Amino acid sequence: MKKPMEIGAKIEIVTKFGSNREEIYFSMVQDIISDSTFLITMPMSKGKPAFLHIGEEVLVYYFNYHGQYSFRAIVIKRYEFQGIYFFKLEKNSKVARLQRRNYFRLPKTIPVQVDIFSKDKIVNTLYGNSLDIGGGGLAVIVDKKLNEDSKVICTFTLEHDSAIKDFQVKGRVVRCVHTQNMDDKFEVGISFEDICEQQRDRIIKFIFEEQRKLMKKGLI
Repeated sequence: MKKPMEIGAKIEIVTKFGSNREEIYFSMVQDIISDSTFLITMPMSKGKPAFLHIGEEVLVYYFNYHGQYSFRAIVIKRYEFQGIYFFKLEKNSKVARLQRRNYFRLPKTIPVQVDIFSKDKIVNTLYGNSLDIGGGGLAVIVDKKLNEDSKVICTFTLEHDSAIKDFQVKGRVVRCVHTQNMDDKFEVGISFEDICEQQRDRIIKFIFEEQRKLMKKGLI
């Protein structure tokens, strides 16, 4: 595997993929047995377990600081130890790296300052709250419509490992629509541009940590 999964990695398991009964569960890599086989914990979603069947094909997503990857796998064995279930999976497709636009977006409300640029000068500054954030961009609610392709700088703060990190990231407006039930507000989708990998890594680490907190609470 390129940029392989690691023991302890959080992964997504998609069952019945490609159908209208598709379901997404969260699991963890318990052991790496070989280049193609690995052991995972019982996939869960909001406290609901996924009892995978031997021979069932699933879609696996995993994340690291370099991006997001996916592949197909077959369930080949099921174990039970002290009332805990584990599943042995075998990869049966190549690992595909997803495009940057497919970075996982974490629903999260944080204050965001949006500076709008024109000819390398700040022409307006808006203040709002994010709807979600990911390694590739964020969505924010503001009280003014922005034109698509507008150049902006987003300023926000994230807390990771008990440390406060301030971010100033250049971006481009890719979407601007009225918010539901709030005609005087606009939902603005912003794609990060010219972001250094160190900043992106810090954002992704923050998202990983938030996901772990949600999983512990059984919320995802």
